[in-house]
Amino acid sequence: MKRLTFFLIFSILFLSFASQAFSKGEKGTTKPEVTIEKPAAERPAVRFIIISKDEKYEPLGPIYVESFEGAWPGAWMRWITGDGWDRTSYRSWDGIYSIYCAEFFGNAPGPYPVNMETWMVWGPFDMSSCYGGWVDVHHWTLTEGGWWDYFGCGIAPTFNPASPDWTQFNYGFWMTGDWQGQPGSINGWRTFSQDTGPFYGDLGIDLSAMFGPAGNIRVSYDPNVWIGFTFYSDIINTYEGTYIDSLTIIIGNPNLRGDTIPSGWSHPLIPSGTTGGTSVPATLPGGGTTYIDHAILSDPETDFITIRDTYFEAIYRDNVQFYTYTMNNLPHFAGDWRNTLDNPSTAIRGGRHTLKHFVDYTDVIPTETSETDNIWGYQWVWSPLALTEETPVSYFQAPRKDDPDISLTYYNCDGFSINKDNKWGVVGLKSPSTDNYDLRLYSDYSGSSSGFSAVLESSENATNGSIDFIMVDGHNASGAMYPGVYDAATTGTASGYYIHWCDSDDSLHMGWNPTLPATYMMNGTDVAHSYEVYMQAGIPYEVGLWCVSGTVNLGLALYSSADGDYYKERGAWFDFVDDVSRTTDTLKYLSSLFTPPVSGYYGIVVWNNTCGSGNGEFRIWINGGGALEVFPDQDGWTDPAVPYQYTLTIANTGVYEDVVDITTLGTTPGWTCTLYDSTGTNPLIDHNGNGIPDVDSVMAGDSVNFVVEITPPVTATPADIDTTIAFGTFTNLPSVYDSAIVRTHINAVASIIVDPDQEQWVNPGDVATYLLTVTNNGNDTDVVDITEFNTTTWTVELFGPDSVTPLPDTDGDGTPDVGAIPPFGGTSIFVVKVTTPPTAPAGAVDTTTATGTSSIDTLVSDNATLITHINSIESIIIAPDTLSQLIIPGGSVDYLLYVINNGNAADVVDITTQNTLTGWTAELFKKDSVTPLPDTDFDGIPDVGPLASFGGTDSIIVRINAPIDAYAGETDSTIVHATSSNNTVVSDTAPLLTVINLIQELILEPDSSITIQPGQFAQYDVRVINNGNITELVDLTFENSVAGWSTEFYDQNGQNELTDHNGNTTPDIEEVMPGDTVNFTVRITPPLNAGTITGTIDTTSLLRTIVKGTSDRDTTVSDTVVLETKLVPEFDIHNYPNPSRGATNFIFGLPEPGTATLMIYTRNGELVKELFSNRSYSRASVYTVPWDAKNEENNKVATGIYLYIFNFTGESGKEYKRIIKKAAIVQ
Repeated sequence: MKRLTFFLIFSILFLSFASQAFSKGEKGTTKPEVTIEKPAAERPAVRFIIISKDEKYEPLGPIYVESFEGAWPGAWMRWITGDGWDRTSYRSWDGIYSIYCAEFFGNAPGPYPVNMETWMVWGPFDMSSCYGGWVDVHHWTLTEGGWWDYFGCGIAPTFNPASPDWTQFNYGFWMTGDWQGQPGSINGWRTFSQDTGPFYGDLGIDLSAMFGPAGNIRVSYDPNVWIGFTFYSDIINTYEGTYIDSLTIIIGNPNLRGDTIPSGWSHPLIPSGTTGGTSVPATLPGGGTTYIDHAILSDPETDFITIRDTYFEAIYRDNVQFYTYTMNNLPHFAGDWRNTLDNPSTAIRGGRHTLKHFVDYTDVIPTETSETDNIWGYQWVWSPLALTEETPVSYFQAPRKDDPDISLTYYNCDGFSINKDNKWGVVGLKSPSTDNYDLRLYSDYSGSSSGFSAVLESSENATNGSIDFIMVDGHNASGAMYPGVYDAATTGTASGYYIHWCDSDDSLHMGWNPTLPATYMMNGTDVAHSYEVYMQAGIPYEVGLWCVSGTVNLGLALYSSADGDYYKERGAWFDFVDDVSRTTDTLKYLSSLFTPPVSGYYGIVVWNNTCGSGNGEFRIWINGGGALEVFPDQDGWTDPAVPYQYTLTIANTGVYEDVVDITTLGTTPGWTCTLYDSTGTNPLIDHNGNGIPDVDSVMAGDSVNFVVEITPPVTATPADIDTTIAFGTFTNLPSVYDSAIVRTHINAVASIIVDPDQEQWVNPGDVATYLLTVTNNGNDTDVVDITEFNTTTWTVELFGPDSVTPLPDTDGDGTPDVGAIPPFGGTSIFVVKVTTPPTAPAGAVDTTTATGTSSIDTLVSDNATLITHINSIESIIIAPDTLSQLIIPGGSVDYLLYVINNGNAADVVDITTQNTLTGWTAELFKKDSVTPLPDTDFDGIPDVGPLASFGGTDSIIVRINAPIDAYAGETDSTIVHATSSNNTVVSDTAPLLTVINLIQELILEPDSSITIQPGQFAQYDVRVINNGNITELVDLTFENSVAGWSTEFYDQNGQNELTDHNGNTTPDIEEVMPGDTVNFTVRITPPLNAGTITGTIDTTSLLRTIVKGTSDRDTTVSDTVVLETKLVPEFDIHNYPNPSRGATNFIFGLPEPGTATLMIYTRNGELVKELFSNRSYSRASVYTVPWDAKNEENNKVATGIYLYIFNFTGESGKEYKRIIKKAAIVQ
């Protein structure tokens, strides 16, 4: 498939066939026409040279191929009005089907309906990784010609199917009329043929050549690209329509160069007035068509089949792109190759311009070996365009002054030429509202290589939409002049401008110009008009402008070339007035009179701020010869708020009689200025009704007085000077005026205040400090001297506001002062210190007078009276502090205290006490400790006094009584207050700490005795009494008089044995509170057989046990009880041994004292032996009586069993039962 690259914006490829295009037919024509779009106005045939050099283009391949043979519409989207695209088999280029423009509702071959607009869109496809690409499509087209009906194809990178906007499509081609019979068609389908040229073959759209409104390529490297086909019909004349088939989209990346000059060429770009040049001619045609031959360079490859060299170029005029060229499938060859192709042309207005071409001008080809050889440019000079006097012209888009890609010595510019007369003239430039164009005036032009480089003057003052101009003094300027216009901005919009040459419209005269009632005209496209006027040296002239009618807004300026500069830019004027329009409805003057330094012609320019938008009429006023003097300048002195009058004289030294308006300027805010006539009492009035007070009708050569009265404010100071300028201005010649200056000075007025009067009460030896303020109520800064006088010998000192630094003498007059105080209430602070003697008695008084004296006027002073009193000082001391003694419960202790009066007056000191513990009491006595402290001042409080001042002393006794139940360590803090009777707020205290001493005393009681019988134990109730004042733990120990007896301690119930609480292995009573009694029991148990007559004979009948209670705090604190346990034997008797051989012993127990009898009998009742009868025993005990086994006759008894009878009568009278037992005797 061969391809034709076709695009909309620069579709120059079609120009060689322009002669074949039919002109647009009249509406209703039945014969179709063929029309090819021609986007540019100028389409000359030019030559384009390509030299191929090793630049190959490798397509990335088709990304989309559509034969329309498959399912339809598939991914295509359609929008239909009237009828729409759909598949048909009626015609096809390849295969069975194609897409017909009106198949959706109708059927091929139509005709298509009227008022039809249909779209079919496919996408998006991704071109983010490539620079270029093509859309190849076959079409069969037969429509009404003349663009009434048409078929087109476009590309859109921002299309949104949800909200279609067809203006987003950039069109690659449009087709209208009958295309089926054109050369190269096959059965009406368009095909590609190298022999017949690329113009009527496959429709090839170069994707990289689709431009947006700002000239930016829209689809290269864009990831979202859409293609769309449209068909449109109007209200009449329909035909078969359009079919499309065999669509292919291919993308790829070229690799280019373009910086080499072909052999025989002078430059890579050749501008000329004709085509085919190889060097730049000596003269380039300003304002005509410039043809540009241009070339690139490439080396051939050996592979002539697969290599596709590609050329892609943009050409710029003054850094503005005006041409692009793209060619694919370049032929291959060995050695140099040249071919005549399309080449650009452009109209260049004259002046200095730059041509530049840019290969790969979008800079998106990543594989180029060098990016530095893509741009080449050069600056030439085109013949200037002649400006016709008084004929403004408008041109589109002035050149930008420079090019960021090329270093330029001189500015680009549109160049013009002017013919001047010997008059003042002006070249004016009106910039577009969207850009800032500037103007230069050059002196040179000599051909294409030189000119517009020598600058005579430039005007670069105006901004967007404003006026620049250059005034030329044609009386003195010589030589040729060439205006140049350029865009001062680096970026901007392509916009039009006006340039206007005016060579002195008129020579002006005094008064109105032109003579009333005529007016000058400012046409809507006029930029500026120049005038000249002859003025005499030394005479002041006023110049004004009045807009009489119209919608223009004008400005006026006066120029002088007396400085030797004959070319003047806007702003280099003597003076100007601007914004003059009909709405102001007044004559506006230059703000200053112009006095020519030399006699001669001076230039006046009137410019049109609203150039391009309306006409207007105006007049120019010029007046010279009026003269006025106001005099004399004066100085006056007055007090604040006191008016001062100046008499001024107006002298009309000119040749005109006129009313003189009187105005003033510069009066200080807060001051007032009043104008009076010469009497100084009648206010100046407005005689001519213009709202300004005046002096009526001053004749030429005459003079009149008037009075200016200046009143300063009450706050004016001598530093204030009011400068009022009194102006006298001719009413009819307002530019004629003069002024006199009156300066009003303020006298210095002194006024000071020292305050406030003060009174203080201080203690003896203290310093009374007084803060005083000096206020300067005068109208000038004043240094106030401070002096003092007092009525006593007490010390008086003066200090600054910090009360530390002595008051200095800032003015060196020998007197301390408070420094410079500003006027009108300015203040300064100083301190007066009065030091009282330590011995000053109560009620003593000092009066000190502090006087401030003005340094401006020493007769002006003020003072403050400071009265210092000595307080009655009460100072009481009771000492010593914090006495401490020990005391026993219920005891008393005396404290000796001293009361001292350190005040400066005799004082009776009341004495009171305050105990901290309940039950404790305090008593107050005189120092004899016997006499209660009296109440000498009868205020109900005992006291000491009166005590003399400054150390009077007396002593007292304070007796502290402790309660009987106070515990050890209990501490009473009694505060003794000594209070002044002169001032009950003054007091002192002495704390007395009395502590209960530690007392330990334990008592155990009672001593006891108990009688028990064998098998019993004795249990004693014992109590321990704590007579101390501290809780005790009492350890219990015992000591027995006889071994073998046991002693145990139990609680008072005798049930629970006491234990050891303090870990010393001794049972104890854990807690005995002071004064408490705790009972416990002592259990004493005799040995097992004690008090019996069996076994070992124990004759012990009494045990003495000593029980000891000991404090665990102090083992020396203890007490004991003695417990006597009597063991009473049982009433019984037996013999041992039994039986016995020979003798035996009778053992018996007596439970109490008494008498006993022991008899031995035979078993037959015969008395054998009376061992004892009625023997008396004094105590209960166990006794032993031996028997030698003999009878009364002292003979041994026979072996046998004997009976013994034991009788006992107790001392108590109790008779015990007789005991009869047996004894066996073996002989």
